[in-house]
Amino acid sequence: MRYARMKLRNFLLCLISAYSLIAFCGAASNSLDQAIEEAGGKSDASTIYKVALDWYSQDDQAKALEVLHHLADAGKHVMSSVKLGHHYAASNNRLMAIKYFAQAGEGGPHHSSIYNAGKLLA
Repeated sequence: MRYARMKLRNFLLCLISAYSLIAFCGAASNSLDQAIEEAGGKSDASTIYKVALDWYSQDDQAKALEVLHHLADAGKHVMSSVKLGHHYAASNNRLMAIKYFAQAGEGGPHHSSIYNAGKLLA
């Protein structure tokens, strides 16, 4: 009986996670489409990242964060993870900052992100 409850709990958690991911990707697709359009139709991660940085610096942070989340979470883009880590560290969301700094450090040779994650943990 206990095993069946654990399986049901795990199934429900996976279902909720999948639904959240689908909802997030649906919301991000509009901003992502706008970023691709603004990049001249180029859909490579580095070009879209540059567009998102422009938006971020022009106080259109909501759209920029959607695109950065898409690149970091779906595409495992290291520099997007770094930018999100700095954003969340500046806004005092330590757990999200640690998550993205660690992701950047694991995803590529970005040792300063590992340092930042450790600094936030200390």
